[in-house]
Amino acid sequence: MAATDFPCAMRKLALDCRILLVGWRERSQPAAAPTDKTACRTTSRTAGRTVSKAFYLSALALLGQAPALADDSGDDVGVQFSHYEEGPRTIYNTNQTGYTQGNLSVQNTQVTPIGNGYTPINADSEHAWGNFHLNDRTRIGFNLSQDVWSGATPQLIAPAYNSYQSPLPQQNYYKATSGATPTFDGSSIYLNNATHQLAYVSQMVTNNATGQVIAKFAPATQMTEILGYASPEVRNQGDMHFGYDWDHASATLGGGVSIEHDYLSRFANLAGSFDFNEKQTTLNTSVSYTNSLTHALFQPRTNYGDYPADQTFSNYIGSFLMGLRQDWTLTLGLTQVVSKNGLLSAGINYTNSGGYLANPYKSVIDYGYAGPSTFAGYTSLIAGQPIAEKRPGMRNQFTFDSSYLHYVEALDGAGKFAYSFFHDDWNISSHTFELEWRQNLPWGLTLTPHGRYYSQTAAFFFAPYFLGTLPQAFSSDQRLAAYGTLSGGADIAKDVARGLRFEVGIDYYTHQSALTLGGQGSGSYMDFNYYVANATLKADFAKLAKAGSTGLDDLFDGGGAADADSGMAGMVHDGDMAGMNQSGPIPAAMMFTNMMPEGEYMVGYRFMQQQQGNGYQIGAHHNGLGNVTCMLAYQMCNTGMTMNMHMLNLMYAPTDWLNLMLMPQYTTMTMDMVTTPTGMHDMMTGMGHGDGMRTWNNDGGIADTGMYAMFKLWEGDGHKLITGQGVSAPTGTINTWNELDKNIAHLYPADLQNSSGTWDYNPSLTYTGSDSDFSWGGQITGTYRLQAYNYKGWRYGNIFQGSAWGGYQWTDWLSNTLRAVYTRQGSIASKDPNGLTGSNVTGAYYEMPDDYAGNYGGTFVDVGFGLQLKAPKGRFAGNRLSAEWLQPLYTNYNGMQLERIGTLALTWGYMF
Repeated sequence: MAATDFPCAMRKLALDCRILLVGWRERSQPAAAPTDKTACRTTSRTAGRTVSKAFYLSALALLGQAPALADDSGDDVGVQFSHYEEGPRTIYNTNQTGYTQGNLSVQNTQVTPIGNGYTPINADSEHAWGNFHLNDRTRIGFNLSQDVWSGATPQLIAPAYNSYQSPLPQQNYYKATSGATPTFDGSSIYLNNATHQLAYVSQMVTNNATGQVIAKFAPATQMTEILGYASPEVRNQGDMHFGYDWDHASATLGGGVSIEHDYLSRFANLAGSFDFNEKQTTLNTSVSYTNSLTHALFQPRTNYGDYPADQTFSNYIGSFLMGLRQDWTLTLGLTQVVSKNGLLSAGINYTNSGGYLANPYKSVIDYGYAGPSTFAGYTSLIAGQPIAEKRPGMRNQFTFDSSYLHYVEALDGAGKFAYSFFHDDWNISSHTFELEWRQNLPWGLTLTPHGRYYSQTAAFFFAPYFLGTLPQAFSSDQRLAAYGTLSGGADIAKDVARGLRFEVGIDYYTHQSALTLGGQGSGSYMDFNYYVANATLKADFAKLAKAGSTGLDDLFDGGGAADADSGMAGMVHDGDMAGMNQSGPIPAAMMFTNMMPEGEYMVGYRFMQQQQGNGYQIGAHHNGLGNVTCMLAYQMCNTGMTMNMHMLNLMYAPTDWLNLMLMPQYTTMTMDMVTTPTGMHDMMTGMGHGDGMRTWNNDGGIADTGMYAMFKLWEGDGHKLITGQGVSAPTGTINTWNELDKNIAHLYPADLQNSSGTWDYNPSLTYTGSDSDFSWGGQITGTYRLQAYNYKGWRYGNIFQGSAWGGYQWTDWLSNTLRAVYTRQGSIASKDPNGLTGSNVTGAYYEMPDDYAGNYGGTFVDVGFGLQLKAPKGRFAGNRLSAEWLQPLYTNYNGMQLERIGTLALTWGYMF
């Protein structure tokens, strides 16, 4: 893998490795801030190789090789969900004991590991992509990624004696629940001038009669990581690429953007491939450019004074560190077919990075003279303070990588061995060894076990702490240290139908100082473990179209006139595959509206986005009173909120009258806040100054999982009656916090959590009818909470919803729907009469309307405008898309809530 691929954390989890990914896929840019947050999928196409079909089936999909060896169709879409989670880290603290014996008082101090209840870094990521041929030679593609992460991550390193970390996190509200920030103690420590060895008083004996004090010293060699809490953050990335293919060459031009609230990266790349030797040899080359801007708010207790004036500025929000970074990358690779079953590849990569290359959230401890010592042998008393790290303003990186793939016909499997060497002018060198085996199994299964070893040296400016005058570049970021990682895992994939592939995988990593080549790492205090789990669904349009030409059209169209014109809407979440006895198009945002015949399966994907903004509304009134009330009565006001929901639908029909469905969900939420004059008056020292301070609250990840059964009650002459019965399991979290300072934590309100926290019952009753090109229907659904309260002491209100719609089929590829929706939802029930239990805690510096149970639910009326498209023939035959926009007509809130803007629903699905 090339050096600039590391920041993308492969495609399995495109996290913000600038802050979070400690040692994640270190092979190329192992420890530094990323060169770019660019396209994780580099298009490189090699077509028409004269190797056996079996080799393609087994070798091309090996991890890391598929993009370079994509098949000729190139028409596919896919979605991948990933979860990254670190294990707890061992942290250290001082333990003091004492006793009195006669006139002597003895106090002993030891450094020992302590229980670590800090929530470790975890992240959820979703990635969607699509690649399409506009004609035989022209290609277009896109990638969309969204990551959400939170948890405790290292901010700096200090001698364990000089840190403060609570040994009883389970009994401490801030440290147990929020994973809050321990702090650098800042107290003085001793320095032996002869050896420049830090030391602390390990035993102090005081003669109470004479006042004489005798002290014993111990070296302060045990380091510990000082953890800081990252409140949930969201990163969004999108890119597009265009390609053109000649007989013996191809070219691809791409670009995109990655956005966070404190980081903006824009990138462009140009790649080409050239075939020689009857397409047995391929030369790949590319050039890319990335422009990245950091605009990070100063961290409390960190000294940023050494940065030049043009990199810092202050406004009414606070003080910021600004940094512009530019990266140029050149790659050159060669792929050679060495036999009908063997493929050899090698490549070189050069990246030049310049500008602000540091991490604004990483600090070092600098110890300076504090005063004379009163104890013999230690003539200097020194004190430390956190200083924002500084890295060189230039970095040149070189990578050589190679791999060999071989297909073993007797085993019907393929193996891969890869080696990569990385070196830069920061004195970091790394070696990566990888082994993988891809084995075809019966029942259409493929198993891919893999292992990986990585080792790197430390940057020349890395040290756990510094004494006296700082050098020009300095950092204690553990990703710049010397360490090694060893990992193993496996992926299992199944072609659930021709053109549809489902894959799950897990990788487990151990990050250890002792794993460094030669065994001389930077210290075991940085050791930890982590794992990555992922699930992928991919659809190959070309294969789906081929399947459609041999019978898939009949599956979609159902054989009848009305069914043949039906849309695809609804299928993603309830089996409403347009066709299969369906009575016309169904609005995209609806569920539980149709059924499949016996023995059929369905896989679908649905995306919904809910938007709120334009100020607060009290009840049914839009007179601006809500904004005034929020500014006067609350410490924070929500100025806008967006919720994105991704749903994967898996459905099976054991009989014609019974369908079973499983629906896991993934959500992300972003809320923009503004501090009110009331909030600024109450704000604690160091948190900022001036009215209008803005913050961003984000959350997301795995949400609740639905499990449903649908029953056909009656069908005849174009009419159907269906009931759905199911439950929603609370697989998401209701325990997400915003960490503002080491003593300030705020439980996110209910609308920023990923779950209801309760088991919920979801019944439905649906009628549909059709006549020629016209169709219509009606539905009532409900959500009833099966528990009085969740474990946080609250529960959402029950929901009743009724819908009526009509549809018309304009052509064989276009239909529309119009829907009216009535919804009634109760307020939240809470054990806390003043709000949501646990959210309004002592020390939380702001409160907002969403913190209170009475400000949820209401009565709503919406109108939905739907569009359904299908491809009746050609390359995309059998694929259908639907969309619906729900526009609010009437809103009568319980209490005060942010006004509704609308909801967008998009669906796609496939039945087999």
